[in-house]
Parts: sequence; structure tokens; C-alpha cells
Amino acid sequence: MGYKIKALLSIILFATYPTFSKIAMERNSPGVVNAVVEMVSVFVILFCFGALFEIKKYIRVYKRHEFLPLIFMALGAGVFGPFLYLLGLERASVLNAVLLLALQTPFTAILSVFLLRERISPNYYLSLAALIFGMVLYSTDGFIHDVSFSWNDLYFIGSAFSFASANVVYKKWLSHVSYDMVLLTRNALGGILMILGVMFF
Repeated sequence: MGYKIKALLSIILFATYPTFSKIAMERNSPGVVNAVVEMVSVFVILFCFGALFEIKKYIRVYKRHEFLPLIFMALGAGVFGPFLYLLGLERASVLNAVLLLALQTPFTAILSVFLLRERISPNYYLSLAALIFGMVLYSTDGFIHDVSFSWNDLYFIGSAFSFASANVVYKKWLSHVSYDMVLLTRNALGGILMILGVMFF
């Protein structure tokens, strides 16, 4: 029962993220919003698990030569993915953001076939067809109008691909690494790079 409640809370929080991000960017840049989100997450993780405990984990990862995949995953899921997503939200609608970010699923599946040698079941093709049909139905307002997507929606597609790449890297090289360290690395790297970007660019 506890896991179901946690899953439900996770879904609710993810559902509110696009709307609150859109509101926050009315007075702030995507870089500032992303930096704040990432650094707050870092402080929460350090508070929950302890800074010294996390440092010891980093030392073990460094000795096992897993640091490079960890950084690559953090760049995809903590830097490029969120930043492109927020750039898109600044220029396009929240509905388009939610819809196009769903492309993360087919991107992950395609990458897993080539990089993880996984097989795709027939059920996946049905799900993918339903996803594409839903996107076309929404973008044409029930086949009444032409496609309503714009060039700004490419930010969401790039974000979905970045998140998908990070998923595959995690599955291939980091699935045995503790989740708190993966989250800490992703959020810390994203927060630091976004702060530097806001300061110098």
C-alpha cells in the first residue's frame, strides 16, 4: 500500500510540474527556474541521506570506473532534458509539452533495441500507434484543422530524446548504483551548470 501511495504522489507532482514551471517563467528565465529546481532537489537529498554518506558512495563509484556514465546520464536527464523542456514551455503551450514529452517512451524503446539488444513486443507497436494517433488527433483538433505544432515544439522533442538517452545509459551501466546517488549527481550537475549559464551568458 505504501508503494502505491508513493507512486500516486509522484504522478501528482509530475502532473503539476509543467503548470507551475510555466507560471514561474513569467518572471524568470528557463535557466533560473531549472537551477532552482535542481538545487532544491540536491539539498533535499543531502538532508535525507547525509552528505558524508553520499561522498563515500562517490568514492566507490570512482574506483569502479563508473563515473563517466554517471556524468553522461546527468547531462541528459539533469541538464539538456530539463533545460530544453523549459525553453519549450517558455515558447509553447503546456498541453504540447505534456503530449510531446510522451515521445520519451518510443525514443527509449528505439535506443534500447540498438544499445541494449532488447526485443520489442507486438503490444508495444499497438501502444505506439495509439500514441501517434492521439498526437495527430490533438494537433488537428479532431481532424478538423491542420497540424497545430510549431518549430518551438522541437524543444520538447529534443528534451524527450535527452531523457530517453539518460534512461538507456542508466539501464546499461548504472542500474546497480543507488538511486539517491544517481539523483544527486543529476540534480547537482544540472544546478551547477545552470547557475554558471545564468551568471555568464
